[in-house]
Amino acid sequence: MDSGYLAILLLVVGLALIVCEVFIPSAGLIATLATLCIAGSVAAAWSAWASSHPTYFALYALALLILIPSAISSAFYLLPRTAFGRKVLLEAPDLDEVTPYQEEQRQLLRLVGHVGKTLTLLNPGGLVEVNGTRQHCESEGLLLEAGTPVEIVAVKGNSVVVRPVEHRPSQASDADLKRDQSAGESLDFDLPRS
Repeated sequence: MDSGYLAILLLVVGLALIVCEVFIPSAGLIATLATLCIAGSVAAAWSAWASSHPTYFALYALALLILIPSAISSAFYLLPRTAFGRKVLLEAPDLDEVTPYQEEQRQLLRLVGHVGKTLTLLNPGGLVEVNGTRQHCESEGLLLEAGTPVEIVAVKGNSVVVRPVEHRPSQASDADLKRDQSAGESLDFDLPRS
């Protein structure tokens, strides 16, 4: 057999073995055979074309550099699309399947912004009543007495994070404004200049 034909034949067999290695677990035996076939193909191509037809050998080397990565990538592309590949490779679960308590999480997120009152001492964890339901909660690091009005500000795990509600006057009265202005006038002084 001519060395040129042998080089092409060994290259085709080596590429087929590379594809088989992806589909058949062989602990590297098929990969070793593929490497030997490709090495034999290179040796046969060298003896056939290196001195007499260097252009043929350059084309062979270029084809080798293109075909080996193409065979590997196409095998890995086809593997999950075959019946065997679907049995070997596990399909990734949906996010809803791996995230526990999705519905409870959504219910807790709906409570953010609502106001309730603590049922127990928060040190910093405890219970809060919001919209007639009892929820596990944590304060933002503060010790809160039972019966303290709190606002839900976040969800942490399967509990809510609360902060005490500050009572702010909705509108300042005219007397308060006059008192603030007069206090400002009595504190008028100059700072020493340096």
